[in-house]
Amino acid sequence: MSEKLRELGFKVEHHNDRTKAEMERAFRNFVTEATGADIALVFYAGHGIQVNGKNYVIPVDARLRDVSDV
Repeated sequence: MSEKLRELGFKVEHHNDRTKAEMERAFRNFVTEATGADIALVFYAGHGIQVNGKNYVIPVDARLRDVSDV
């Protein structure tokens, strides 16, 4: 996916197996980099869940015991 997006002219940052802090930093950097862009894309192919109709990405260090931990 990264290679194809680069071919299409996107600036790509590829992250694997990130902790909550690392994911938060990556998303903050994305928002900063995407400011003023005509198109911005997040492709996430990892673990996620949906709670009450809202989607969440799950970092590798998540310890979810019940819905309140989300």
